[in-house]
Order: sequence, then structure tokens, then C-alpha cells
Amino acid sequence: MERIDIAIVGSGPAGISAALNAKIRNKTFKVFGTKEISPKLAKAHQINNYLGFYGKSGAEIRDEFAKHLESMDIEITEEKINNIYSMGDYFTLMGSKNTYESTTVILATGVNFGKPLKGEEEYLGKGVGYCATCDAPLYKDKIVTIIAYNKHEEAEANFLAQVASKVYYVPMYKEEVDVDESIEIVKDIPVEIVGDQFVKKLILKNNQIETDGLFILRDSISPGQLVPGLQLDKNHVQVDRRMSTNLNGCFAAGDIVGTPYQYIKAAGEGNIAALSAVSYLDELKNFDISIKRFTDVSYLLIYKKFLNKYIQLYTGKSSVKYALNTKDVQKDNNNGFSLQLSADEASTYKSGSFMILEDNKDGTYTTVVKSSSDVNIDDKGIVTANIDKMIKIVDAKDGTEFAVGNLI
Repeated sequence: MERIDIAIVGSGPAGISAALNAKIRNKTFKVFGTKEISPKLAKAHQINNYLGFYGKSGAEIRDEFAKHLESMDIEITEEKINNIYSMGDYFTLMGSKNTYESTTVILATGVNFGKPLKGEEEYLGKGVGYCATCDAPLYKDKIVTIIAYNKHEEAEANFLAQVASKVYYVPMYKEEVDVDESIEIVKDIPVEIVGDQFVKKLILKNNQIETDGLFILRDSISPGQLVPGLQLDKNHVQVDRRMSTNLNGCFAAGDIVGTPYQYIKAAGEGNIAALSAVSYLDELKNFDISIKRFTDVSYLLIYKKFLNKYIQLYTGKSSVKYALNTKDVQKDNNNGFSLQLSADEASTYKSGSFMILEDNKDGTYTTVVKSSSDVNIDDKGIVTANIDKMIKIVDAKDGTEFAVGNLI
């Protein structure tokens, strides 16, 4: 599977602004959304606070966005992304049709996900899902209910009708419903999902449906359900000034990161998110080069491995190996490295010494035991070391050597 540099989830002002900058910086990327760009924008009667577009309707601005994308040969992939998983040094995106891999992700899905139904989060994965075409095989000859918030979801209902024994369709939009005649349309308001270990019933305002499975098809999925482990601030994604989230390589922009909900703000944040993603990618590339310059093993350390590998540091007094998760290992500006230890680990390292392997320049190494005085460990457990010698790094899980080099 080909891995792209940047996956942009959402095609509103934030998403397409990010795409423009990814294109300008010559990164490989995909924009997931709709060729309508932003249905919400298109419905706006008049917008007076978007610089350069005074008095324009949302549809007019949307058309200008489309022309800009076309002029830069940027296409939108019309596929809904249902889940995004951090794999350490890249992300896996589960779409309704395909699976994708990307080194970075920019979340720009807006805030159309709405409040979860009572019981929705409790039964997620236990009969509740967000992609009917993905999970259709699980409901062969069973009863399934679909709650749809957009007319284009009718295609998923028609597909599911070919597999399930019975499909109930609850439309939450005003347009006329046009689905397969075998599907029963229920015009009512969903209230609660109930069951025991699995979904058993959908409670509506004026009715109830016994069902084996329930698909809730919204325009977008809430960020906490879309990306497991993502840190939120109430209903929004928590980001810093660089639009970075708590997950390495994951950025967010637009309404999804908070108020005010303004198109021009979203576009600006999309610009920042893309530039931050590009900077992140360039840092990975540059760090790879600096390490390889000092190594003689073919499959040597690359910065990406720092995100999900372990290192072993040897203490000279006892030769005990201490394993540390290297996700917090960082290069510094003084030809050294720093990493974060727990209080117990910091105490252990203060009482020992580091084993350094000195490069003899002839393919051999001499062990040099440096005292702990050569390494600074502060009260917060942050270790910093400036070294001229070569150090050996191995995988703590199986002892495999995967780098010999100077961390600069």
C-alpha cells in the first residue's frame, strides 16, 4: 500500500486551504470529502466578512474555491473516513471503500456530528456502527436500521437491502426519500438505543424498532470516535498554535478545533495545519540523514522508529539494561539527546553510568564507560547528554541492534 505524506479529512475551507499548501510544498496528499466542497457554505445567503469576497453568497464563494482547486489540479476523493488509527510513525485511515496510510493527518471535518444518541457510545461496536457498506456482511439475513442525516446516504441503505432480511430507514433530512421498495421508511425522531450485550431496539419519539444492528450516518463523526486517543476540549479537538494535537503527526483545523465558527478563520487554520505538517515531514527526513551519516548498519535508526521503538541504555556498574519508550526522545541543539524519565528511572540512572561505544574508525568499537556526572538528570526526570562518542541502540523487546550512531 502506497503511503502518502498528508491525509486531509474534510473538504470545507480548512481542508481545501490545507490542500493548496500541501500542493505548493510538493507533498503527496489526498483530500477526503465531497465535490460540493461544503454544503454548509453553499447554503449561506450572504457572507460579508471573508476578505476579498464582500457581499458574495456562499454558493459564489464555493464556486471560486472550486475554480482554485481545478487550476491547481487538486481532486477531492469522495469517500467517507470512518476511523483513523495512529500506528506510531504513520496513520491508517479506514474509509467506506478503501484503507489508506499516511504519515500525517489533518482533521478538518467541521462540527456537524451532533450530540450522540443515548446509548450510542455504549453500544458502539456492539451493534452500532457508522459505515453500512463496511459492515454489511455481518448482517446477512438480519434486521438492520439506518438513521441518515443526508440524502446521499440512501445509496448505503440500498446496498444493505441486498444483504439484510429487513432494513428500516429513518431519514433526518427534509428532501424526498428515494430508496429501494423493500426498505421501510420510518419518519420519526430517534431517542435512545437499548439492548443488553448488543443492540436490541431503537426507541423513537412515537414508536420503537426491534433491530439487530443500527447504523448512524452523519455528515461527520465526532472526533473522539474518529481518532481513538485524541485529546479533546469538551466537544472540540485540543490543539496548540501550530494546530498540533496530542498525537504526533496529527493536526486539526477549522470548526472542529473550536469557536468562532467563521469561514475565514477555518481557512487560516487550514493553512497553518498544512505548513506544520510539512515542517513535521521535513524534520523526519532531515533527522534520518543526520543519523545515517554516522552509522554502519544497513537497517539503521530512522526517526520514525523513535515513535514506537524502545531503546536500551546500559549502566557500567551492573550491566543492567533499562528499557525506555523512545516516543519522548528528542534531538537537541548541542549534538546530544534528551529524553523524559519517570522519577524511579531518574533515580536509577543517577546511581549508575552510561555505556558508550567509541568508534575506532576501522569497523570496531571500544567500550567507554562514562560516569553519570557526564549526564545531566534534573528533578523532573529529564535526561540530557552531550557526547562525542558513538552510542549503541538496540530494541529492548528482542535485543536487535538497529542503530549505532551519534544522536544529533
